[in-house]
Amino acid sequence: MTMAKKGLVDIYKIGDFYSGLGQFSYHLAAELMKNPVGKDLEFLVPSTETSQHFRDKRNISFVKAGLQKRFFPQLNPRYAFWHSTQQFPSFLPGPQTPMILTIHDLNFMHGKTPAKAKRYLNRLQKMVDRAQAITTISRFTRHEIEEHINLRGKEIRVICNGIPSPPATTGNRPSYLEPGKYFFSIGVFKKSKQFHTLLPLMKHFPDHQLVLAGNYHTEYGKEILSLISSLGLGRRVVLPGTISENEKNWLYANCDAFLFPSIAEGFGLPLAEAMRAGCPVFSSRFTSLPEIGGETIYYFEELANDSMRDAILSGLNDFNSHSLLRKQAMKEQAARFNWDLSAAGYISLYNEFLANQI
Repeated sequence: MTMAKKGLVDIYKIGDFYSGLGQFSYHLAAELMKNPVGKDLEFLVPSTETSQHFRDKRNISFVKAGLQKRFFPQLNPRYAFWHSTQQFPSFLPGPQTPMILTIHDLNFMHGKTPAKAKRYLNRLQKMVDRAQAITTISRFTRHEIEEHINLRGKEIRVICNGIPSPPATTGNRPSYLEPGKYFFSIGVFKKSKQFHTLLPLMKHFPDHQLVLAGNYHTEYGKEILSLISSLGLGRRVVLPGTISENEKNWLYANCDAFLFPSIAEGFGLPLAEAMRAGCPVFSSRFTSLPEIGGETIYYFEELANDSMRDAILSGLNDFNSHSLLRKQAMKEQAARFNWDLSAAGYISLYNEFLANQI
């Protein structure tokens, strides 16, 4: 039997570039390309235009996903390994290729009806059964997997996500933001982000605007727009939609506080980005977020209006009294999450499979 000399990394989700999985796919692939292991890899992409996202493509092979790869995986070439970078991949390797599966979260256990959650769990169990190696992005998610999935003796490796390197300049104040103080939050507009808990807070902070960045053209986005209207906050809550990296980093750097009341995160990248920027950070204590923030940020003990108001007021007072120490502690905590370390974890795993082909 001919030995497979290359591995495949599925970065198909890069087609939705500004989603969490799209950003994960991009940053992992970009880091892998810098490493000698890159010459031993092929990247599964939605189109040949995908390669335009990468400045230095070197001699990397991009394989276009198609109907054959999706519906007839048995016809796929044999690889040393096939890394599915999400837990519900649209494309699977042929039967002779070992599979690495990355599981980002089990948020469906909390956000779906029991019947739907069970169906998702059954799908995930099949993927775990198919895989030869399992990775995940936080200790919290590893615990959830161990609780709900039969691993059949397989080890789960925790390889935390990285924070993208900030741009050299953070740009200027966005045109959609009026002069004055503001709070900032960002994420996909779905109920687990709990953006609605932030809107009533604005009555306690009449001098602030609130920026909620992300694609709000969702059902939950409609709820947020309706609530903004009913609370009379039309001029004080800004929904800029999907924003650029420069805009995002400017908003982190200049906000009075970053507010993140999410109740379902596999990792919590915005939290780590805000910590690195050095702004006061307020988060829920749910899922993986205390693992990311550690003791360096402020937490909402409950997502109730008065409690959240008190947490922000006391936290801002503490931060302003100890800003240098707070900023340094957050930056040191955030530095634990970088793409050099993340890629090194995956490369170590890839090399184990590549070594078996020698």
